[in-house]
Amino acid sequence: MAQSIPANLIEWERVLCARFLRVRPGGDASPILSLEITASTLAEACGLGLDQGPQVEEAFRNSFRENALLAALTHADHPRLERSQGVPGWFVYLAMTLFVDSLVEETGEGAYRAKLKWWLPSDRSFSKLEGVAIMWRRLRDWLEVRAARGEDWRRLVLPPDNGWTHIGYTRNISFPAKRDVALVGRFVAGHPEALEQPLALLRTFSTVALGARASHGLRGAFEDFRRAYMGSARALADHRFWRFVLAQAAASGRARAGSVAVCEIRYGEDGERVYLVEGADGSRITAPDLAAAAKALDPHPSVKAGYVPFLQMGNARWRSATELAECRGYVRLGMSDRLRGLVGDRLGKVEPTGTWWIASRSMPLAVVVAVLADAGVVARPSGRVLPVSIFDGVQTNDIWLGRPAFLPRISADALDPVIDAEPGARGDVEAVQDEDAPGIHLLRSEAPVGGTFLISSPVAGWSRRVTFAPEAVPHQDLSGANADLPALDDWSAVEAAAGPATRPTPSGWAETDPDLCDLLEAVYAGGRAGWEEFDLVELIRRGMGGRVGPWTMLRCLQDAGIVRPRLRRQWRGRVWTLEPVGLHDAGGGTVILSGALCERMQEEFRLASAALGGAPFRNTGLSPASPPVVGCVGVPPYVLSERLGWPVHPAAAVPAAVPLALSTTLRRTDGYRVGSHWDWDAGRFVFGPSQADPAAAVAIERYVHAGARDHDVFVARSHDRASYHLSRSAAVLAGHAMAGRPLFEPREGVLAVHGHDGLLPDALSRELRFRHLTNPGPVGGYYVYPLGAGDLVRLRLLLPGLTLGDAISDGPSPAAVANTVRRSGGRDRFLWSEGRLSSVRNRQAYR
Repeated sequence: MAQSIPANLIEWERVLCARFLRVRPGGDASPILSLEITASTLAEACGLGLDQGPQVEEAFRNSFRENALLAALTHADHPRLERSQGVPGWFVYLAMTLFVDSLVEETGEGAYRAKLKWWLPSDRSFSKLEGVAIMWRRLRDWLEVRAARGEDWRRLVLPPDNGWTHIGYTRNISFPAKRDVALVGRFVAGHPEALEQPLALLRTFSTVALGARASHGLRGAFEDFRRAYMGSARALADHRFWRFVLAQAAASGRARAGSVAVCEIRYGEDGERVYLVEGADGSRITAPDLAAAAKALDPHPSVKAGYVPFLQMGNARWRSATELAECRGYVRLGMSDRLRGLVGDRLGKVEPTGTWWIASRSMPLAVVVAVLADAGVVARPSGRVLPVSIFDGVQTNDIWLGRPAFLPRISADALDPVIDAEPGARGDVEAVQDEDAPGIHLLRSEAPVGGTFLISSPVAGWSRRVTFAPEAVPHQDLSGANADLPALDDWSAVEAAAGPATRPTPSGWAETDPDLCDLLEAVYAGGRAGWEEFDLVELIRRGMGGRVGPWTMLRCLQDAGIVRPRLRRQWRGRVWTLEPVGLHDAGGGTVILSGALCERMQEEFRLASAALGGAPFRNTGLSPASPPVVGCVGVPPYVLSERLGWPVHPAAAVPAAVPLALSTTLRRTDGYRVGSHWDWDAGRFVFGPSQADPAAAVAIERYVHAGARDHDVFVARSHDRASYHLSRSAAVLAGHAMAGRPLFEPREGVLAVHGHDGLLPDALSRELRFRHLTNPGPVGGYYVYPLGAGDLVRLRLLLPGLTLGDAISDGPSPAAVANTVRRSGGRDRFLWSEGRLSSVRNRQAYR
């Protein structure tokens, strides 16, 4: 957007076209039915403040020369603008006629021409203005051709042709006029209930619209709104008449209470409810309970009445509405203690959360309205006007990812939208009504889609141009505020890998699981600035369904070096940033491609490697949920770097040879409460009274800040010592080390984890990935890592006592082996294995 006043008519033409004729932000391609050209909107078009309206108006007036203007208005002749490119070349003259109409306060036949003479100023009579009508029809045709090509221009819908040959189009397209402001302002002041009862608005405003004081534009806008509403359209929040009424209500101090904050219910890794409150300014905080969240939502009408309605936005995600009139489908209700006493158990089981209560499950909206209406808390909704929004997809700039599992949804009304593919679009998209939430439409496709589609409602009159890309576009830069947040690592002592490791010879370019492939593309596409943890978990849940737990899959992404957790400053919570791409020199002629990768980047690497004479490979992991490892054999890393523009990293960062170098924190638990604790039998964190290991009296606890204003602290504690951690995995490892309880078990070339949260430190997982060119993942109820014989020695050094059969490197003594075989009654026998005495049973036990 320009931020200066145009110097000539061509500059004005470009500025005005960009503001009034182009597709609006958010893809709003709704047809142009009216235009508001005033000093204020001219200033906005120039990117200037409203206070500069008088100066902008003066510059606009001075840009016209009387003879050229007269030629345009009388004969549609505008030679000075014929050389303008990419714009019509005559809209600036039509904008001037609209500006003059906005100034007209009288309704007489000659009022417009008199105002035109006064504004220019000029002594001419302007009795013949046939060029105006010609230019309007010419503009309609010009826009139609370009919109049909898929260019970002909106269509112009002219009023029905009543034989207008001069200024009839201008007078009917111009809206609102100056006199409309006072007229509607008085109406809103006298009918404060009109905004809450649109049907009553239609009834009472009809006499105003038909009166002599209403402009042609106001009359037409009201009639269009009336027809749409009575035709069952409710997604009319962007309708020009409704927006004008709201603007006048705001000017008179009678604006509807708007949402200043939104609360979302998410579920943490241990299954606990988390209340995230996002303010109108985009700030986000975590509230300790619903009572605290409701306090942050206090301007909402519902909170004042003692309730907060939540709409389900995903499998484990609920978002607040300002009041029940905005809801549809099923609603989960939060309520104050007073309201809880009024409704009793009519809304099912409820659970306490601070001094408020939350329903355990959702209920049909009609049931919730009936219960609250009986309690005298709400009135029944009366056909509320709703906004149109496209949400819940993965978006990069203005482009949505076109993978079927991640297509966005449309929030409108119950009318089925129409979807038209514009030239060059690929794939078929349909809108399916959500059975549980009328007014929500799910976009569906059998295959990835690309290109631009026009989604519209002929009855409501709205249109949205939505552009999809079947693949993510590589990000040019991953730096940003979130990239500077402190990283949350499990291991504190790392060093560069000592040298090339013995690893399997990679071969082939393996196919990736389709669901995993789509998920990786979505994580990359939407992650340029980082992912809020709960948003990423919801994305994983949506992409993988019930195949893999979302938190387990999140660990897969971390272990694969795709994302890295970082701690939010000042407030509780984590942000997961994409790891930057890099080429690792793994030695022995092998290059490993690391970081977050989209399909285009993998394809570019494969093509470049092959063209340079190398053998590119893509190895699948141990699990269908394991992201692949991509690399190349036979091309020096600096040659690939020069070809692809990606940096070379000489060696991976691996754990230093320091036992149990787990990351700790100086934070302590003053002002915290126990949120969950480690259950030694279940191998996970659970709620309830803390439980210590029966044998070693060791407890592992997760502490939550009482005000939800700081990060969780994990404490591993025995009778004589305690260690404090911000990393969940580090705390679990520390607690098991204190208790002397193994957490890992070698099995047939893999290392299996016993327990849900007990995972290898991130640095050690990275070392195994580079050594074996394979990523870990869930298999058969266990999380497993690649493992070779030499890795066990390393594990015993770094995590002493945490691996079953730690003695495998030495094995039992010959005397112990002999004693075992003698007492087996012939069921065991001696073996000579790897240069030492062993037995069949011992070998099986320590494999």
